[in-house]
Amino acid sequence: MHENPAASGSVTSGSQCAQVRAEHVRTTGTVEAYDWPSTTPENGWDDEPCVCGHILLKLNFSVGGSLGDLVRSNRLIDFDPCWVEVG
Repeated sequence: MHENPAASGSVTSGSQCAQVRAEHVRTTGTVEAYDWPSTTPENGWDDEPCVCGHILLKLNFSVGGSLGDLVRSNRLIDFDPCWVEVG
Protein backbone atom coordinates (compact mmCIF):
# COMPACT_ATOMS: atom_id res chain seq x y z
CA MET A 1 0.00 0.00 0.00
CA HIS A 2 1.27 3.48 -0.87
CA GLU A 3 0.29 6.72 0.78
CA ASN A 4 -1.17 9.43 -1.43
CA PRO A 5 1.73 11.92 -1.79
CA ALA A 6 -0.66 14.85 -2.34
CA ALA A 7 -2.32 14.15 1.03
CA SER A 8 1.01 14.26 2.85
CA GLY A 9 1.94 17.59 1.23
CA SER A 10 4.97 16.22 -0.64
CA VAL A 11 3.31 16.98 -4.02
CA THR A 12 2.12 20.51 -4.60
CA SER A 13 1.71 20.52 -8.39
CA GLY A 14 0.76 18.10 -11.15
CA SER A 15 4.02 19.00 -12.89
CA GLN A 16 5.83 16.89 -10.26
CA CYS A 17 4.02 13.76 -11.50
CA ALA A 18 4.85 11.41 -14.35
CA GLN A 19 2.45 12.09 -17.23
CA VAL A 20 0.69 9.21 -19.02
CA ARG A 21 -1.84 9.06 -21.86
CA ALA A 22 -4.36 6.38 -22.81
CA GLU A 23 -3.18 4.24 -25.72
CA HIS A 24 -5.63 3.28 -28.48
CA VAL A 25 -4.86 -0.23 -29.78
CA ARG A 26 -8.02 -1.36 -31.57
CA THR A 27 -11.59 -0.39 -32.46
CA THR A 28 -14.18 -2.97 -31.45
CA GLY A 29 -17.16 -0.67 -31.71
CA THR A 30 -18.61 -2.03 -28.47
CA VAL A 31 -16.75 -1.19 -25.26
CA GLU A 32 -14.43 1.82 -25.47
CA ALA A 33 -12.32 0.71 -22.50
CA TYR A 34 -11.28 -2.43 -24.43
CA ASP A 35 -10.05 -0.21 -27.26
CA TRP A 36 -7.85 1.87 -24.94
CA PRO A 37 -6.48 -0.78 -22.54
CA SER A 38 -3.23 0.77 -21.35
CA THR A 39 -1.30 3.96 -20.81
CA THR A 40 1.99 5.19 -22.23
CA PRO A 41 4.37 7.53 -20.38
CA GLU A 42 4.81 10.88 -22.09
CA ASN A 43 8.14 11.74 -20.55
CA GLY A 44 9.55 8.42 -19.32
CA TRP A 45 9.62 7.22 -15.75
CA ASP A 46 12.09 8.60 -13.28
CA ASP A 47 11.46 8.95 -9.58
CA GLU A 48 8.21 10.95 -9.69
CA PRO A 49 6.15 10.55 -6.51
CA CYS A 50 2.87 10.37 -8.45
CA VAL A 51 1.27 9.73 -11.84
CA CYS A 52 -1.09 12.05 -13.70
CA GLY A 53 -3.17 10.15 -16.25
CA HIS A 54 -4.69 11.91 -19.25
CA ILE A 55 -7.75 9.87 -20.15
CA LEU A 56 -10.27 10.57 -22.90
CA LEU A 57 -13.48 12.16 -21.67
CA LYS A 58 -15.66 9.36 -23.06
CA LEU A 59 -13.62 6.80 -21.07
CA ASN A 60 -13.41 8.87 -17.91
CA PHE A 61 -17.11 9.77 -17.93
CA SER A 62 -18.38 6.21 -17.58
CA VAL A 63 -15.89 5.36 -14.83
CA GLY A 64 -16.64 8.62 -12.99
CA GLY A 65 -20.34 7.86 -13.16
CA SER A 66 -19.75 4.44 -11.63
CA LEU A 67 -17.70 5.99 -8.84
CA GLY A 68 -20.45 8.54 -8.16
CA ASP A 69 -23.00 5.71 -7.99
CA LEU A 70 -20.77 3.86 -5.50
CA VAL A 71 -20.47 6.96 -3.30
CA ARG A 72 -24.23 7.58 -3.31
CA SER A 73 -25.28 3.96 -2.81
CA ASN A 74 -22.87 3.49 0.11
CA ARG A 75 -23.59 6.93 1.55
CA LEU A 76 -19.92 7.90 1.65
CA ILE A 77 -19.05 11.44 2.72
CA ASP A 78 -15.81 13.39 2.98
CA PHE A 79 -12.99 11.51 4.69
CA ASP A 80 -14.86 8.19 4.97
CA PRO A 81 -12.18 5.53 4.46
CA CYS A 82 -12.82 3.23 1.51
CA TRP A 83 -11.02 1.24 -1.17
CA VAL A 84 -11.67 1.54 -4.90
CA GLU A 85 -10.24 -1.28 -7.00
CA VAL A 86 -9.72 -0.61 -10.70
CA GLY A 87 -9.08 -3.51 -12.94
